[in-house]
Formats: sequence, structure tokens, C-alpha cells
Amino acid sequence: MAAKHAVSDFPYPDQENQVMKAWERLVCGVGLSADVVRNVIERSWARCHSAGVDAAARRAPSPTSDEGFGRLLHRFRDVIDVGVPVMEQVRESLSESGTIMILTDPSGVILKTEGDPATLEAAEDVRLVNGANWDELVCGTNAIGTALSLK
Repeated sequence: MAAKHAVSDFPYPDQENQVMKAWERLVCGVGLSADVVRNVIERSWARCHSAGVDAAARRAPSPTSDEGFGRLLHRFRDVIDVGVPVMEQVRESLSESGTIMILTDPSGVILKTEGDPATLEAAEDVRLVNGANWDELVCGTNAIGTALSLK
């Protein structure tokens, strides 16, 4: 029953215009229309809005310095040692799939990416790259940050 409900909460492609209007209403201070977006997205939008996250941001902030990233890699060596071999095993399956796999630290900083080369290249435009912080309260509602916020 719960799984069926979760699937039914996803907006249909023709609802994208409604979703964008709902976002604009929230950003302009009018509030959210009921039942336009999934509850998980609505709560994320509210957290980000309350925290003053820049609604106009189109990408994550610049990645951490090489030195800072090196410290993160050292700190999370155990996670990387377990995760990277799995990522390497699926590299070929992800190739030409239009998808990528991302390993982050607990705060949302990307430690490693793997996947379709064209998608990885496109991801650079929004700084979905090693060392970039995708915490929800840093760059808004996104899969990485929202998943971490929900634990």
C-alpha cells in the first residue's frame, strides 16, 4: 500500500508547468498550492526557503580546494575502498545509459563519480563533480542533499 502511494505522488510530465508555478509562488512568498508536488519535495523547498538558500542558483558552489578534497579522501578512505570497486564494476553498464553513480561523504560532498561519459561531462555544468557540496542547505533541493536531510 505504501509503495503504491509513493509512486502516485510523482508528478506527471504534463504537471511540470504546475510545479514551476508552485515554486515561483513559494519564492515570491505567496505559499505553496496543495498537492502540486510530493510531500518530500514540499518539505525540502520549505527547509531551503527558511534557510535562505539562493533560489536562483543554477549549480553547486565551487568544489573544495585540492588540499581540502585530499583530506576528505583520506578521512573517508574506508568508504571509498568499499564503494569505488562497485562503481568500477558498473562502469560499462552505465556507459551510454545517460546515468551516473555518485559517492558522497555524509555532508553531501562528492567523493567519486562514475557513469556515462556524456552525462558526466554535462554534470560538470552544474558542478556535479568531485569536491562539490550538494547539501540541501547549500544548493537547494536535489537528490543528494534531500536524501541526506531525510537520512
